[in-house]
Amino acid sequence: MTVFSLGWGTSALGYTRARFLIWQMIGVLFFALMIPVSAAIADRSGRKAMLGAATAGIIAFGAVFQPLFGSGTALGVVAFLCLGLTLMGLTYGPLGTALAELFPTPVRYTGASLAFNLAGILGASVAPYAASWLATNYGLAYVGCYLSAAGPLTLVALLLIPARERQRGAQRSACRAAQRGSNMRGKRRRIPSPTDVGVASRPRNDMSSDHPWLEDLRECSAALQAVLGAVLEAERQFAPPASPLERLHQITNSPEWAWLQPLYRLIADVDHALAYAGDLPASETAAIGAHARELLSGSSVPAEQAFLSHYRPLLQTDPAVAMAHAGALRALRALPPEAANEAERLHARHQWNERRRFLRAGQRGRTAS
Repeated sequence: MTVFSLGWGTSALGYTRARFLIWQMIGVLFFALMIPVSAAIADRSGRKAMLGAATAGIIAFGAVFQPLFGSGTALGVVAFLCLGLTLMGLTYGPLGTALAELFPTPVRYTGASLAFNLAGILGASVAPYAASWLATNYGLAYVGCYLSAAGPLTLVALLLIPARERQRGAQRSACRAAQRGSNMRGKRRRIPSPTDVGVASRPRNDMSSDHPWLEDLRECSAALQAVLGAVLEAERQFAPPASPLERLHQITNSPEWAWLQPLYRLIADVDHALAYAGDLPASETAAIGAHARELLSGSSVPAEQAFLSHYRPLLQTDPAVAMAHAGALRALRALPPEAANEAERLHARHQWNERRRFLRAGQRGRTAS
């Protein structure tokens, strides 16, 4: 649509170079417009579906290649360029993401860049020469046939791409559901059970009004759960297939997943504290925030080295993990700050550790009963 059309239009069809370049610039406007449009459609309908629809349009475009380009009129040539570059723009929108999804996270940028550039060198660079040879020896109609014949190859390639979009769509739905749940969590009223000894029976909304930091702590719990979800999603592609129950059993019992225990135990402790300790003071909430920040950043002494040795590479290579990490740090900054006095700070951390131990013992007792 660029190299061949410019060369053929200025040589065989007799248009001046300046005039034809103006027509191409008009077509390029349609190309630029269609990139964000196709990207938005791909986000809703799927990248494979968008690329398949664009490929079908290119196959049909081959049938009107000669009638438009060889029409001998400026209107026909401009329509040819606008239509062809529109279809090209429809492929460029979802192409970057579709290529990136083909490769695991550690080699994603390398794989996508190599695939794109090698395809341009070995495939696209040959196309203008092939089109010129066909047009010279057989006419423009055969260039359209060549274009239409390449379309089915693209469709076959799309069918061979692993279906990852359903998994990612499910992940996005789960994230949205978790976000809605975290927004509603503070609005729900918890009904105490007979086993909740020592828990105040007034509604959580009243507790949140007396202890406003509890609502921020619920947001932090949801943000930490998002980090855990992103890490599990990133690690799942390297783990053998398993059902959700099997995966849960592996995470909680297998030594290969033991490095995740500091994170999911912290989440469980925070949720237990919110559920069974509505009188959680601001000082302990600050200790929870400091504990979470130290876990994610590795600033504690001694740091959770087993966790960090797995978490930091994911943080550097997986965008979803990095975004969840940033969201967690942002939520943790909303918690009350720790006391400036070291004795008070250590006392609050001791109180939080004692509360965690008590809640875990109570949870084991309820499970045993």
